[in-house]
Amino acid sequence: MTSRQSKIEKLIAELCPKGVEFRELDKLGDFYGGLTGKNKENFTNGNAKFISYKNIFENISVDTDIDTFVKISSREKQNKIEYGDVLFTGSSETPNECGMSSVLTTKTDEPLYLNSFSFGFRFYDPESFLPSFLKYLFRNEKIRKQIVKTASGVTRFNISKKLFAKISIPLPPLIIQKEIVRILDTFTELTTELTTELTARKKQYSYYRDQLLTFEEDRQIPFIRKLLDGAAVEQYPLGAIVNTITAPAKLKKEDYREIGTIPIIDQGASFIKGYTDKNVKALPADEYIIFGDHSEHIKYVDFSFIQGADGLKILKAKSDSARYEWHLIKPKLLPMATLG
Repeated sequence: MTSRQSKIEKLIAELCPKGVEFRELDKLGDFYGGLTGKNKENFTNGNAKFISYKNIFENISVDTDIDTFVKISSREKQNKIEYGDVLFTGSSETPNECGMSSVLTTKTDEPLYLNSFSFGFRFYDPESFLPSFLKYLFRNEKIRKQIVKTASGVTRFNISKKLFAKISIPLPPLIIQKEIVRILDTFTELTTELTTELTARKKQYSYYRDQLLTFEEDRQIPFIRKLLDGAAVEQYPLGAIVNTITAPAKLKKEDYREIGTIPIIDQGASFIKGYTDKNVKALPADEYIIFGDHSEHIKYVDFSFIQGADGLKILKAKSDSARYEWHLIKPKLLPMATLG
């Protein structure tokens, strides 16, 4: 959960020191289903917009600027989404991704319909909640924990509407809801700005990294060409400049812990995947280049660690230029077959 999503309980506690009432959903409104009786052809050249599973999953507020259409005749009786309705995804491959919510926070004159793999919830009293408050409430950590418990399955998990109806939510006064929305919207704006800035910096970094590590004469940036002064740059296969190291021990994922004395490195996106206190031999502190066979994530590690799971190549530079070589091979994602 993000900080803005987990802050809501603290804000309610601070703004409502005397506490607030909690009520179960089946006492506050009704559920409704998505489109029925539709086949693949009905979603070609449609005449009405429908909210897709992906739209709900990816947005806390329903995105109405969409090009997902379905054919709806004037004689059909299909549920229409109304302002303030909360929409939920009905199933997923993992329970933690079931029941993701999105709220219609903008008023629109055009009819909107709901994907058949989702369901909606409408409050009896639409004036009791601000839609902009609901978009944060149902993505909040405590509510999400309740939602996850309503999902069951083996390879595919589905929401139980009976259990879902018993989810309990707070009913803070509208003035409190408005203040919570103001605070969380501010956090959201700041997060968006920081994300945009970070994305721009990553692009800038990638550009200069690629320029600095380009040695073909016709593509060199001027100061690299000046430093070389016409000298040729030798090319080597990766296997000629690094050795492949075999870890003395590996840990299974079920042995990963959040706290421990020895870090665990595997091929996942996270730099350090976990920790352990197990009495297993670790790689000694040194400079290593770590490559994920399947994930293709490349990491530079200069401390002692234990390998986690399989699919990891551990490389050690034959010279003292491990960090340079990490920068060199990182953008190329060279297949490990080049090691021989």
